[in-house]
Amino acid sequence: MHIPESLRHFPEPALIVLADHVHARLMLAFEDSFEEIELFEMPNELKSDNEGGFYNPDTSGVNAPEPRLDEERLRKYGRMRGEHVNRLIRDEHVATTLHLIVPADMSAMLKKELVPEATSIIGKEIHANVMKEDERQILERLVTAYSLIPKIPRDTWS
Repeated sequence: MHIPESLRHFPEPALIVLADHVHARLMLAFEDSFEEIELFEMPNELKSDNEGGFYNPDTSGVNAPEPRLDEERLRKYGRMRGEHVNRLIRDEHVATTLHLIVPADMSAMLKKELVPEATSIIGKEIHANVMKEDERQILERLVTAYSLIPKIPRDTWS
């Protein structure tokens, strides 16, 4: 995608990580171009089920166990995303800045997996799920993210 004049151009290559709990997109922004360089997913493998259900004679109903969080899958997914970002930053030197646009819990998980070379170049970090947004909306979020935060003088903090 060609970045419109109205949005910020990137004078140096920037790797932008977009992710939710299943999908991740790695985007590269440089000068006036914005392109996807990797897309991957790790679908939830929880079984919806009648397996593990049991009949309760008191209520004449079938009860199934409460769905559990798919924590092991999320850990693997976090490691996989971290490995991709580390390879692009440390090994392939594709960017000089790293921006994260991911939900807060995914941000913490991803940053834990990053090598120092990648964590040291993190620029903007936006806690949001933008996987269904188009590229222009994502760029607008990135450009305006911190300009919306009012600067409050330190001596007025309580």
